[in-house]
Amino acid sequence: MSVTVHSDGRVDLRGDDVRLTLWTHDPDELDFPRGVLDRAHWISKYSVLIVNGRMFNLGSPDARSACQYAEPAEAIERL
Repeated sequence: MSVTVHSDGRVDLRGDDVRLTLWTHDPDELDFPRGVLDRAHWISKYSVLIVNGRMFNLGSPDARSACQYAEPAEAIERL
């Protein structure tokens, strides 16, 4: 599986029987160099991409929404 991450949030996945363009709210969180990656695992059932032991949820570019981040204090209150 190869992964190409674009600065606008698009993520291209290419591999055996896989040709997808998805989207992430924060491409900077994918802490690997921009460009094509050769080691990744796509779990389509959950829309999860695993790279370097980290999991990222990806969505359809057609279903983009505004980023919604809880303030740290709000996130702690929810626990």
